[in-house]
Amino acid sequence: MRNRRVTLLLTLGWIVGQLWAQADGDLPVAVAVGLTWTSPTGLRLVAVPAGDFLMGSASAGSESERPVRPVSLGAFWMAATEITQTQYRAVLDRNPSYFSAGAAAAERPVEQVSWYDALVFCNRLSLREGLTPVYRINRLHDPNRWGAVPTAGPDAAWDSVTINNAADGYRLPTEAEWEYAARGGPVSRDCLLAGADQPEAVAWFDRNAYALGADQPDWGTHPVAGKAANELGLYDLSGNVMEWCHDWSGPYGDQPQANPTGPANGEGRIIRGGSWDRPDAYLRSTARVRFLPWRRYLTIGFRVVRRSP
Repeated sequence: MRNRRVTLLLTLGWIVGQLWAQADGDLPVAVAVGLTWTSPTGLRLVAVPAGDFLMGSASAGSESERPVRPVSLGAFWMAATEITQTQYRAVLDRNPSYFSAGAAAAERPVEQVSWYDALVFCNRLSLREGLTPVYRINRLHDPNRWGAVPTAGPDAAWDSVTINNAADGYRLPTEAEWEYAARGGPVSRDCLLAGADQPEAVAWFDRNAYALGADQPDWGTHPVAGKAANELGLYDLSGNVMEWCHDWSGPYGDQPQANPTGPANGEGRIIRGGSWDRPDAYLRSTARVRFLPWRRYLTIGFRVVRRSP
């Protein structure tokens, strides 16, 4: 009976949300599974309704995924796919990707972007759409005034970036938001990966990409949304490219948390989801990896989120 009530509520919420989205060009409340919205620049967002989940894994992966603890999250909107090369070029007028050749490249995920690069993209896209930017460096929200993106090592100013939590612009997902969305949010089927237990259905990874060899056309990244979506309608959260999250790396605590944003500092920023050159273990929705925020690599990209009104 409880499951029927939940399904009914989600369905009614979805209908109301669809009507709202059609009647108003503004971003609606992320009230229900199945609701989508397309931004003025063509970025498709998927609703991730609020909910609670157990973050981490007690039975698989490394010690970094433990202890499992309850996490509560507010609603938010997440890009249906990783940011593509076309989308990145439209905002920043450049394409740093290694896999940039060929007709399919436009819809491949952008890669060779650092965590610092992702901040610039988020604020530039926010400004382009008339939104309030989330990130501030030296109390400035305009990336044109931040100076050159650091590439040689850590930068104190960029590592001390502040967040305007009231802003309606784009940002990177927190690690908790990323895992909650990858696991299917309030309609999770408890799959090991984002939408399946077997990687071939949802992911480009070592067996169907990297292992083929660099002389083969399927070696490397693939156009986004080429595999099945997860329960929420999100693509490529497992495989293709690893995705930057907001958080510094650090051990999990053992207490319940609400909307956690990670430690105040760490040895690297979190990347999630595995990539086209990684084995199954990295594709799990709970798997954690850290990477230096100034580094760029051909297996790392990102997707963006916005807070729900």
